[in-house]
Amino acid sequence: MSISLLLVLASGSDHLLLDTGPGVGYIGINGMGPSQLFTNPAAITATGIDINHTEWLQSIRYDNLSYANRIGHSYLAFGINGLYTSGIEKRSGPTPNPEGRFGVYFLTPAIGCQIGIKSLSLGATSKLIYERIAGYQGFGGAVDLGSQLDLNQIRISLVVANLGVGPKLADSRSNLPVAFKGGVGINLIDPLTFAIELSKVRGYDLGLRVGVSFAPLDYLRLNGGYYRDGILMGLDLSLGRIGISYSYRSLDLGHSQSLGLRFRPRVEAFGDVDRFFAQALEAYRNGEWDQVITLLDLVLLLKPDHQKASKLLSLAEAKRREQRIDSLTGLGTDALSRKDYLEAMAIFTQILRIDPENEAARENRAQALSLLSAEMEMRSEVMARVRDALSYYSKGDYGHALRLLREARMLDPENEEIIRYLDEVGRKQKRVVEQAVKRIEGYLKVGKAGRALYLVNEALRTSPGDTTLLRLKRKITRRISSQEQRLMREAIQLYTQGKKKEAAELFGRVLSLNPNNRTAHNYLTRIGADEDPEEYHTLGIKAYLRGDFELAIRYWEMVLEIDPDHRWARRNIERARKKLATISARP
Repeated sequence: MSISLLLVLASGSDHLLLDTGPGVGYIGINGMGPSQLFTNPAAITATGIDINHTEWLQSIRYDNLSYANRIGHSYLAFGINGLYTSGIEKRSGPTPNPEGRFGVYFLTPAIGCQIGIKSLSLGATSKLIYERIAGYQGFGGAVDLGSQLDLNQIRISLVVANLGVGPKLADSRSNLPVAFKGGVGINLIDPLTFAIELSKVRGYDLGLRVGVSFAPLDYLRLNGGYYRDGILMGLDLSLGRIGISYSYRSLDLGHSQSLGLRFRPRVEAFGDVDRFFAQALEAYRNGEWDQVITLLDLVLLLKPDHQKASKLLSLAEAKRREQRIDSLTGLGTDALSRKDYLEAMAIFTQILRIDPENEAARENRAQALSLLSAEMEMRSEVMARVRDALSYYSKGDYGHALRLLREARMLDPENEEIIRYLDEVGRKQKRVVEQAVKRIEGYLKVGKAGRALYLVNEALRTSPGDTTLLRLKRKITRRISSQEQRLMREAIQLYTQGKKKEAAELFGRVLSLNPNNRTAHNYLTRIGADEDPEEYHTLGIKAYLRGDFELAIRYWEMVLEIDPDHRWARRNIERARKKLATISARP
């Protein structure tokens, strides 16, 4: 009897413990694909196909084929493991020649699922176990249970494997190797990931496994580790949607090698996340902070749990803030040197809006206000009105500032400073109104009447009574009313025809024009009760990508009304609201 036969027969159902694949962690510390079906089902967080082939000792081969697809917030996976060898000499005693030859085969088809609850993932795998040795064969079954907790740079995994009954060969049924495994992966320093795992298998001593993964390039990862008195080495190469993996293990009786192939489908509807992230990295190297933030915002919209994108976005935003503060500090210092204290105060106030803890800006603003107060020799009611006007001016409320300055001039018509401030604030207000009108008319040209009305109201808060803005508001209100009525007619017609998805999109557009339209809201609620929240989530993403942030927010609010625990809708609502705030704050 050969060494390979001794190994297989001695292990029985222990083939369920064989470790294949090139990952550092045995229970999903450094993996996320369909093959985690056989290691930790909670780590199945990617769709696609995985294929692995392992050459063990004495021509023993181990193959794995796995497939996973996403269904709502969960993943469903199917797979099959197979260990086999043939041509084993058969002897019933110490005969010089074998009595024949036979093979040994183990097959394990499985089905599993993963469910994500915020940072916690749970999973389960159900396995059918088939063994055939020579003329004997039998069936058994088992269940694996897994969990995984992601805490940004730390990942914790726990697995209980092989709970069930082993196959019955001849008159006896083999015991399954019930296993308890736990591990921690740490990514404190990019691009290094460290992993440590402990395992206790029935009939075996406590096992320790340590490893490290190094990713020097976006498409290359190198792995190394130590397990059961042997070393593990491997690499992982990503070529777009195709990935190739290789690993090597040293064993007491020889060596083992594994080769893996994987396929990950591209997100066709909204672009390639990896491509956007690569473009963001290139823009970061070139110091193009606005471009970096735009690309990373799109990456996080499509994949909100992209940790590297979140980190890079924070760095890019900090860089852009620093650049903006440096530029404004230079402008404010220049305004102080020219004794243009009003402009200096406005600039340093803008710096404090960006960085409220900036002591230099706070001191400079106080100095500008002090110099301005001394220069004007504020006294009595006139100076009080001027002081209040300047306060409103620094906040961007030019309407109140102009009203107070006009009142001050009525009390002191010959005050040259008041006349100068009136002229300067008037010009500032005129520029702001002109810029606002230009942006509003731009939105009207592209059919975004709701956004245009929002900007008109914002502009009227700082420039009340402006005839141009009031005329635009009347025009927009009439257009919105007409559009709202037309869209409501079309949406109700689609709803009565049973085209609820198309009707929902039009009702959403109605609410983006008029959030108080209760009829549209009631129809959407009625449709949402029968719809998959992912439909509204997808409509929200489409609206966001074309810049209709109000409509995107409405769709994602409908997602939360249907599914309050939706993982990404709440984050995307916050992202869209930040975009709206940014738009309204632009000059």
